[in-house]
This record gives sequence, C-alpha cells and structure tokens, in this order.
Amino acid sequence: MESRKEEVIVTIHMENDTCSETTELLELQEKTETRKITVLDGEFLHNVTLDTTVLDGLISKCILTIGDREEIMKQPSLSERNRMILNILIARPYSTFETLTEELINFERSKKDLVSKLKNYDCPGDISLPSLTTIDINNHTIQLQKNFKILVHQLVIGESIADHLISAEILCPEDHGEICAQITKEQKNRLLLTKLMHKDADAFTCFLSVLKEDISYEELARRIERTEVTNEDKILLQVGRKAAKEKNENTRGIQKCLETENIIPKNIQDQHTVLIEQWRTEDKTFVSTRAAEEVFKRIRNNISVIVSGNSGVGKTATMRHVALLLQNEGYRIIPTSNPEDLRSFAQKGIKTLFVIDDICGHYTLKEQQVDKWEAILTEIQPFLEQNQCKIVATCRLQVFKDDKFRTLSLFNVCECNLNSEAINLTQEERQKLADMYFKHELLR
Repeated sequence: MESRKEEVIVTIHMENDTCSETTELLELQEKTETRKITVLDGEFLHNVTLDTTVLDGLISKCILTIGDREEIMKQPSLSERNRMILNILIARPYSTFETLTEELINFERSKKDLVSKLKNYDCPGDISLPSLTTIDINNHTIQLQKNFKILVHQLVIGESIADHLISAEILCPEDHGEICAQITKEQKNRLLLTKLMHKDADAFTCFLSVLKEDISYEELARRIERTEVTNEDKILLQVGRKAAKEKNENTRGIQKCLETENIIPKNIQDQHTVLIEQWRTEDKTFVSTRAAEEVFKRIRNNISVIVSGNSGVGKTATMRHVALLLQNEGYRIIPTSNPEDLRSFAQKGIKTLFVIDDICGHYTLKEQQVDKWEAILTEIQPFLEQNQCKIVATCRLQVFKDDKFRTLSLFNVCECNLNSEAINLTQEERQKLADMYFKHELLR
C-alpha cells in the first residue's frame, strides 16, 4: 500500500524570459490566442499525471501560482486537473510547453508517445515577458514558492514543528488537524506551505526559525534565506495573478447572467444546462484538429462563423467544442434553431454565443427559414455587433452554396469549410480519430 502513495519526482526546468514594456502584455496575450488551445488529446489527459510533482515544479518556477493550484485541485478527476493545468500553461503570454514536454519525456519515458502529442500545442519560438509594475508581491512569499518542490518532498511535519507553529499562532489547531488529515507527507506539506504563503513576513521568519532548530532542516532553512528574488520572478507571478483575476471576473459575469440579468425562462435554462453538460461529456473524447483551432480563432474575431462541410466531417462536434471554450471565457451559451431567440435573448452587456446546428436546412435549404433569418438579422445585427453577441452555426455545403442562402450577408462573412484543403483532416488527425474509435469499440 505504501508504494502506491509514493510520488515520482519530476523536475521542471522553465527557461527564463526577458522583459520588455508594460504595454506589451495585452499584445502578447492577443498573440497567444493563435495557439492550438482548442483541443487537448484525451488519451494524454487520462494517462499522464501532472497534478503532483510536475505541478510542484511549475509552482517552484513561478510559472503557476498557489492560487492556480487551489483551483486545479478542486477538479474532481485527474483528467480534468490535467486539462486545467495545460489550459493555464497555454494561456500564459510566454513559452512554457516546450520545457514541460521535454521534462516529462525525460522522466516518464513510458509516456513518450503520449507526451509527443502535445508538441503542436505551443507557439513556435520564445515569447519574451513584458515589463510590469509588480505590486503586493512580497519577497518572502516568492522565496517560499521557489522552494516549494524541495520542501514538499523533503520536509516531515513532526510534532515539534507543528507545536512551534501553533504556539506562535502561525497555525491554529484546526489548521494542524486539517494538515494531519492528509494521507501522504507530500500532501501534508503542500497544505502547510499553501497556508504559510498566505501569511505575513513574521510567519515566514518564525517558520525558518523552527526549521533551524532541527539540525535535519537547518541547511534547508539557509537555502530558503539565500534564495534570490528577481524582478522576473515577480513578473511571472504578476502575470499569473492577472490571469486568475480575469478568470474570476468572467465567472462573476456568468453568475450575473444567471442571477440578475438572465431573461431566459427557467425551464429553457434548465434544458440548455442539460444539453451543454452532454456536450461537455462528449467533448472529453474530442480529437485535436487544425479545423477546430481555426474556428475558435475566427469566432473570437468575427460576429458570426459558419462551419460548413459534407456530412460526417465533424461540423457539429467542432462547433460544440468551440462553444465550450467560449463558455470558459465568460460567454453565455444559447443552443437554438429559432431566429426569434436572438431577438428574445440577446442582452446588452452580456457576452452571448448562439449555437445553431444545420442553419436553414438539414439536407436542402428551407426558404421559409431563410426568410425568417433575413427579417431578424436586419433588425438585430447592429445590436449584436455592439454587445459581444456572436453566432456559430453548422451548414452543409449544398445549403451554404445555395443562391438563396447567399442573401444572408452576415452568414457569408466568415466560413470555415472543413472539407477545404487548408483545414481538412491531416493524416495524423485521421489516425487519432481511428485510434479513439477503436479504443471505444474495445471498451464496449
């Protein structure tokens, strides 16, 4: 049983990036939007462990924050924790994945084939760090964070350490009980360090004093004291905190939609919730494609995108996947087939994505549907453009090419044809789809 509790130590060496101007941050974040963040390979997510020692290393390099770790560990399954870690890394406005994949290959040779599937998910080349004015980031917090991994794996929280921290009122008995309830020493140490990093400089000094009193940890305490805190460390943490703040604002925006400004009837909301949860479940096996990347990029820059193609090319799965990504960014998702829903549910100041399958006809064009859309769009299009309301829809090629459909100018501005040479399935993508299909057939 004890062997199952041991954690493989994986060292993550993140390269330092250079600083530039403060105003570059938003521009760099815009550039990172072109990264292949649309899909994370399902097989990788289920078979690689990132949420223990790998996560410790990323925290020690200030690439991820303690706040990131707290959010990651709220996820109920390993695959979901892995997905969140990778999503956070991809969203950083500097290179992170190349080093991550190299380290994982070095330390988990058995996972080499799986890890190699992530090679395409990072931008080529390095992206330098912007110059930021760092505030509210104390040196002692960074010194603890830069030693996070070594403390997690070397420290043993004995009674003497715990008693000293409680007597100094650094920890309360409830904190001690919560820490002791953890199963492994690594889990205990992570929780202790998380609590300490929310404390002030006096708590940090007390913790070092406690370590120095134990000859086993005296050198470790000296190492923490000698840890250099650079401006680059502060920038890395500032970037992480800014990303967390933006995510919280998006979450509050979603909550605001649900609680105060959502004019969608409760029964329809419930139907949407069930449907979108079904999409999310199906999305766990979504296979990465360059088409999904392109649709995601286009919908972020356009009011509407039509995902076109022949039957069976993955129009619906791609559209739903992209919708889920936008939901993570604070968009309210409204699945619909009724043009009137745009007039009824588009709201001022509420980011909304209308998701429409087989717009204007399943096999052939339905002229009555085109007429309805034409009447609605004439009225609602200016409002949509001014209020971050978007439309993503699937459409068969024979419908899209119909002269009648061409009269709907809004739906002809941006098309992603999944059969086109630019974004059709590559040989590698076809192989991934085949592997996923046969895997599910074997599990039946």
